[in-house]
Amino acid sequence: MLKTNLRLLEALDAEVEAVTRLIASISMEDGRVRLLMTLPGIDYYSAMLILAEAGEVHRFPSARKLASWAGLVPSLHQSGSKAYRDRITKGAAGG
Repeated sequence: MLKTNLRLLEALDAEVEAVTRLIASISMEDGRVRLLMTLPGIDYYSAMLILAEAGEVHRFPSARKLASWAGLVPSLHQSGSKAYRDRITKGAAGG
């Protein structure tokens, strides 16, 4: 039974690897993915995740609005003449 399960696991690993290569290949055909990958730390997987989460970026009136939606803009609290900046508002993928 152990040998059977190990063979099955090996076959599944091969399938995952094949699908991963296919996704990487398909993603490289998307100019938006290639553009996002110019950012430090963004690979094809992260770029595709960003595109899936943000949807059509043209729905945001500005880059700042998109960054704010994504939670990448520090929060600002004001009271009278004093302003306090805090950490970013939430996680990078809008959640």
